[in-house]
Amino acid sequence: MDDIKNVEAVHDDDLPTLLKSLELEDDLQAGKLNCHFCKTTITMDNLYAILPINNKIVLVCDGKECVNAIMEYGTNPNKSTT
Repeated sequence: MDDIKNVEAVHDDDLPTLLKSLELEDDLQAGKLNCHFCKTTITMDNLYAILPINNKIVLVCDGKECVNAIMEYGTNPNKSTT
């Protein structure tokens, strides 16, 4: 999971393959992954984004506040996140 790969977009059909390649699939299915911003448990239904922050792969849910946080991060990647 330490290898950061540059992926622009992933089709829904390819998401399980990406999660597996990032070694996240089992933890996601087990309910062990949380949103980087609000700490909500991530599921396939609420997963909004997978992105690198501070050299780590993080997951973000589809909550309005979290989506807005991604947009703010995108314009200011040096800003500290939780």
